[in-house]
Amino acid sequence: MAWLLSPSIDPRLQLTNLLAEFRVTLVQDNERQFATGALRLAGPDLARLDVRGPLAAHLFSAVVESDSLTLWGPQAQGAWKGSVDGPLLSRLTGVDLAGYDPASALLGLVRPAGPATVSVVGSPRRNPVKVTIDQAGDRRTLWIDLRHGLVCREVVVGADGAAVLERRLERYREVDGALLPERVTLQSPSGARLVVEFRRWVPGGVPDATRLQRDVPRVGLTRCPADGAMDRWP
Repeated sequence: MAWLLSPSIDPRLQLTNLLAEFRVTLVQDNERQFATGALRLAGPDLARLDVRGPLAAHLFSAVVESDSLTLWGPQAQGAWKGSVDGPLLSRLTGVDLAGYDPASALLGLVRPAGPATVSVVGSPRRNPVKVTIDQAGDRRTLWIDLRHGLVCREVVVGADGAAVLERRLERYREVDGALLPERVTLQSPSGARLVVEFRRWVPGGVPDATRLQRDVPRVGLTRCPADGAMDRWP
């Protein structure tokens, strides 16, 4: 668990060029929606998410550029701009990403904690071991499988002590020097649930990073405030 205590060991920084293709199921209001998607990473500050529905119809795209997120497409009913850790994708899917950027949230990456913030709950020999992280702006509980030292479950807690996001991470695979879960389930307290199942990962699958930004809307964008309060939304 040494990586958990070292902020310098950030798994997102290891993935500098990656194409990840997946199937996704959104369960919301007792309905299931199915889609496929592609996530492209080009360094720690540039990522693109494209999601398609039946017959490969474009649903929405999102591009992360440093600390900003641009979201557009038929499902979004317009073009939107907001913070990378803001509520844009949460409003679209019903699942709060709890401060994670979209790439890290979907790939199942777990951000490390600073030193002297981690404590074990219960017996350290019980598998999985339960670990809590409690510091300003970062309150989480992790369940770590002692067989391989990887996180199998994470619950992010809000300032009021209530759960904001639960993630379950299953079937890890080695990808370009990093260990990534093949199946990631993200669930909100409201019951909305995203199940992401990766079909393949292609290291070096983004030969031209500039292509990720070519059709990103730059004008006519509606800005999303940090609190998510907007006059209209699909």
